[in-house]
Amino acid sequence: MIKNKTVLVDFTNCEHIGRIHPIIKEAFGFPDEYGENWSAFRDFLFWEYPVSKVIVKGASSLPTIFYNDMNIFRETLEDMKKECESNTVAFEYEFE
Repeated sequence: MIKNKTVLVDFTNCEHIGRIHPIIKEAFGFPDEYGENWSAFRDFLFWEYPVSKVIVKGASSLPTIFYNDMNIFRETLEDMKKECESNTVAFEYEFE
């Protein structure tokens, strides 16, 4: 069930690619069991910690080495949005 909760994921001060998942983990409040990989993110977002809105800050200012990971992150959020729409559940995300 989607919780009426907004999550802010702030990559503004992310200087190392290895910090992406710890930032996500902290923003969503994922437990220590979070595997810090994209498969785990998808599982936790879809099944364990569903939220109604995700706001992403600082992604556009990240170095190009982050491009692939930010693309996967955006695709996962878009997949969540489509899944929610097909079930008439509100979910949105925005990149600032």
